[in-house]
Amino acid sequence: MRNSMFKRAAALLIGAGAIAAVTIPTASAAPAPVLGTTPAPIVHTMPKAKAAKANKSAKSAAAPQAAQADETYAQLSPGQSLLSGGSLTVGDTTLVMQADGNLVLYLNANNGNHIQVLWSTGTWGNSGAYAIMQTDGNFVVYKQGGGSTTGGALWSTGTWGKPNSVFLLVDGALMLGDLTQPEPFWHNDSGFVLAKVNGEYVDQPADNLQGKQALGGNNWLESTKTILIQQADGNLVLYRKSDGGAIWASNTYNHPGALAVMTENGIFGVASPNATYWLATTTANYGAYVKVQEDGNVVLYKQGGGPTTGGAVWASNTWGRS
Repeated sequence: MRNSMFKRAAALLIGAGAIAAVTIPTASAAPAPVLGTTPAPIVHTMPKAKAAKANKSAKSAAAPQAAQADETYAQLSPGQSLLSGGSLTVGDTTLVMQADGNLVLYLNANNGNHIQVLWSTGTWGNSGAYAIMQTDGNFVVYKQGGGSTTGGALWSTGTWGKPNSVFLLVDGALMLGDLTQPEPFWHNDSGFVLAKVNGEYVDQPADNLQGKQALGGNNWLESTKTILIQQADGNLVLYRKSDGGAIWASNTYNHPGALAVMTENGIFGVASPNATYWLATTTANYGAYVKVQEDGNVVLYKQGGGPTTGGAVWASNTWGRS
């Protein structure tokens, strides 16, 4: 059983219960109130160091070395590289050092299709480029033939002067830090929301959004069959895990920076601090929450409601499509 790699958004919780199909009318067309929005805080914590494994094929410190990965996270230690065409996969995400020189983090479907770009270095147009976790603590993408002594850096985390740092892919996010310290020196902002069970974060995705919480760009909730992601372009989209097919969307693209918001008074929508782009309903339901269900439906429930108790206020009407 893996330990929690990140402790995200202290208020992002998990729901439980059996799943039942729910069909509710589509979103109201009533005038949309402006939702005061701030993203829920996301706290990143470095995982605990694991015992070192013997390297059966020893290489010189100067030679590129392969990354280490297991089912919980992938790690590039000092001196290890991700060469052109190489990749790291953990769960639903893959970090690829593409042949065009761009280092890209993808959200994947079960069949291997890429659902969404979560992050990239923007270094395309540099065939043969590679990435390396340097011994000085900096993670760098170099041109083909480049290096710390020859130059040719295309992108870096800017974390030199941090020896013993490692680069991690974990919980759908990227992070660089020292495994002996809790706080990372660098991280991106993608990743699934960690579930909270019995007051403790567990290393699995949450399936619901509670009041006064928001999903930022490229953060998501999921069930075993679907992923609900607030994309960086502002669109809130429900994808099937099986093949990556989109089965519902808020159609709020072209609004980068928008958040998926669950307000304290129970209104669920997509908004920025000064504008609202989509609402599930304009009727207040204090204590309401959103649940991503196993049957493929996303449902807004009243406080105390749920798949087995009823109380649905709105649904994506996508049950049976997962």
